[in-house]
Amino acid sequence: MSTSIYSATPLSDADIAVKAKKSVENELVWLISEVIVPGLPSLRDTLDFCLQQIDDTNETEFKLPLSSHNSEILKGVITRTNYKITALNVSIRNIKTLNSGRPYNIQLNPGETLILKQVLSCHDFIYNAISIIDKVYGSHQDSSIPQLTPLETFNQMQKLVKAIQTAKDALKTPPRSILFPETRLGSRKFTPPLPSLVSLDIFVSNADVSIDFRKLSPVTAKPWGIIVHPAQKLSFADVVRTRISQDRTMSVPNIIKAEYNKLVTWIDERKQSKEKQESSPLSAVISLFSGNNEPTMNNLLKTSSKYLEECVTFVDSSNSPIVVTLDQSAEIMSPDPVLLSISVKLESLEKCCTRFCENLETLLGLVH
Repeated sequence: MSTSIYSATPLSDADIAVKAKKSVENELVWLISEVIVPGLPSLRDTLDFCLQQIDDTNETEFKLPLSSHNSEILKGVITRTNYKITALNVSIRNIKTLNSGRPYNIQLNPGETLILKQVLSCHDFIYNAISIIDKVYGSHQDSSIPQLTPLETFNQMQKLVKAIQTAKDALKTPPRSILFPETRLGSRKFTPPLPSLVSLDIFVSNADVSIDFRKLSPVTAKPWGIIVHPAQKLSFADVVRTRISQDRTMSVPNIIKAEYNKLVTWIDERKQSKEKQESSPLSAVISLFSGNNEPTMNNLLKTSSKYLEECVTFVDSSNSPIVVTLDQSAEIMSPDPVLLSISVKLESLEKCCTRFCENLETLLGLVH
């Protein structure tokens, strides 16, 4: 950007700098008062429209079919109301280890709901964005409120971009915290209750409502199937994987040997301890090592790669930790036109507000 200054009298470099700065300051005021602030009501209206679509006051039901040409495992219908799943009817088919391969039908119990945390998060960030717009607009339109300086306006607009961006991203990719194996849907919310070795994840992916189904198999091989830290829900495989990631000086076989010997020593000490209670959760671990069927170190090392790659610590229907491997899985997505519309609108608003911020940043850089 350049500024041309015409004067009847000669100007020093200092005079030119002062006048150039004043010109940029005037342009900054013009940008805020004539471009950004007048555009805020339109932005707010769009955000408010998005908010109303997923607000808990909106009780419109959207029935979404669940099917896929690529998989016959999962079919059904899911009903979304604002940020909640209010009805679900799913048929799981062709799983030999579930209901002898016959269709297994699951329904969400009447009155039960499942929270789509991503949609709720989107709702909350849209609400935050509207609050920021109200603050900026009010400061420049309401004489009873102290007016934000250009720098303060820029800072608020940056917060606005971040809020809109986060709301948009919430409908794109689900966080790991709401997916297998980090979480499990309450088994008793369904009829029949979800079996311990079945996992259902319901989430939003690129504005589609998706269901991930997993049929799991328990790991019974010692010591891989042992939960060594029940309170932390950590299996022997978890402990070994953590040690491998943290200790780069020791080979994997030596780490496995060290952790296994540590486990055996601990069990021997517990067996000899008079303080051991039969009702202790750890008594189950000890009982696994009773008898003469302990794994040989050779077999332990031979099978280590398989178990370290495949073992996953999950929780059963009673929220007790179990070690499992994946048997079969299927993901079914159902396009949600409302969520797609919100996602498109948020992306457009993000671009608009980002341009405002870029223009403000350019002028502020010339002033300061």
